Amino acid sequence: MADNILKTKAKDPTDAIFGVSPESEAIHFSISDAPHFLVAGTTGSGKSVFINNLLITMMAHATPEELKIAIIDPKQVEFTAYKGLPHMLADPVIKLSDANDFITYLTVEMDRRYGVFKDIGVKNLPEYNEKVRAGVSKDDPLYEKISQLEPLPYIVTVIDEFSDLIGQYKEVEKPVIRIGQKARAAGIHAIIATQSPRREVITGLIKANFPSRVSLMVAGSTESQIILDETGGEKLKPKGDMLIKMNGGSPINAQSPFQTNDEIARVFDWLRENYEVSEPVDFKAILKSSGDEDSLDGDVNSYQRSRSSKQKSRREQLSEERMNRKQEEEKDLPKEVKVDTDKVKGALEKKMKNKMEGKFKKKPKTYQAKSNPTSLASDKPKDVEPTPKSTPKTHINDIPDPNTTRTPKSSNARTRPANRKQPNNSRQQRGQAMQSSRMPNRPHRPR
Repeated sequence: MADNILKTKAKDPTDAIFGVSPESEAIHFSISDAPHFLVAGTTGSGKSVFINNLLITMMAHATPEELKIAIIDPKQVEFTAYKGLPHMLADPVIKLSDANDFITYLTVEMDRRYGVFKDIGVKNLPEYNEKVRAGVSKDDPLYEKISQLEPLPYIVTVIDEFSDLIGQYKEVEKPVIRIGQKARAAGIHAIIATQSPRREVITGLIKANFPSRVSLMVAGSTESQIILDETGGEKLKPKGDMLIKMNGGSPINAQSPFQTNDEIARVFDWLRENYEVSEPVDFKAILKSSGDEDSLDGDVNSYQRSRSSKQKSRREQLSEERMNRKQEEEKDLPKEVKVDTDKVKGALEKKMKNKMEGKFKKKPKTYQAKSNPTSLASDKPKDVEPTPKSTPKTHINDIPDPNTTRTPKSSNARTRPANRKQPNNSRQQRGQAMQSSRMPNRPHRPR
């Protein structure tokens, strides 16, 4: 960078003072080295004062040709004094419906810069500015292209109250992630601030692409784990006490400075006196010329609709195919048959009436033949055959007395031998008789 107007030791336009260490040393980092920041702090922690300090210390030593500031302010009152400053890329965006268009414009600018870098054979913004300022000889094949180019400024974008923005317009997350993934080499950097660093707000993709963190006083250890990946943020004091974690390094404790409204007003007056106020960027016109007309109707979802119509993911294609198959199957189904309720009701009433009158004849019962031989053959049904009676098993207690005679119930009854002995009534004698009848050739062994 060229010598800044205040002749400070800053070697980068994005060099900013974060605060003062416990040893009373100024802590400063380049935003371009971060390359993106997550800032979290509850109400009263000093988050807005900290962001004001970052922006003012950058604008104090960088020219408008080297640095541009972009602000999205959902609260509409925190950054109203920045309107009309020479370093502003556009006036602070206060309408949430315009926030998606503005962030989409930053992605378009990022793609445009990468196209220019590709044409002249450079990789990032510092190389591009150095090559454009140094120039090339007329014999160089890139002379015509490079001679028509101008140095490009860094763009630092501040998104305040990100949780409020993402809660109302979830689609804003996708262009923010694109900036976090690709915008570093293009010289576009983002600072996202939120009061509640919940997992629904600070998702995994955002955390992965925003490696540098600043935690002021947060509500609890859970929020500290999300913003810093470790505890400690819940133990900070209000009004500027913070922990700075650059690119996943160790946390650094610092105290943010405080500027009154009068001091901020005097700094801004000095900037307007020393630099010319440039015309704000008409990001809506640029989006329209780039082919994203659908994103200019004030609806954040329109950008996603236009993007999905141009490039659909595999999941969306499968979903559409399933819907088309379902519609074709519904066409092949037969039409619904209308049921005449009066007709059905009349049929049910007629059925009940016939049942009450006894018109339903009962089925004849089937009779089974009895095994008594004395029953007459004429009493049996002709079409039913008598079922044979099963022979019961003979028990030892049912052995007949040989001294008495029994008259069999039927002629088919088996006659029992008369020479069979009558068992005694004692249990032991009955058991001996049973054993002798089962095993006649083996001697009895008493227990």
